[in-house]
Amino acid sequence: MLEYAIIFIVLIALELLFIRLAPRIGFVDIPNSRSSHSAAVARGGGFIIPVVILAYYLIHPMNYY
Repeated sequence: MLEYAIIFIVLIALELLFIRLAPRIGFVDIPNSRSSHSAAVARGGGFIIPVVILAYYLIHPMNYY
C-alpha cells in the first residue's frame, strides 16, 4: 500500500512540475474571443495517463499482457 502512496505523490509532483514548465516549453493555450478562459492555460496535462499505465505495468508485470 505504501508503494501506491509513493507513486501517487511522484505523479502529482510530475504533473505540478509540468504545469510550471509548460509556458517555458510552449505548451500553453492562448485564449481568443471564443475561449471560455481569459488567461493563458497550460495544455497537455494528459501526458500523465500513459505514465500511470507504464508505472502499473512496471510494478505488476505478470498481471495483464
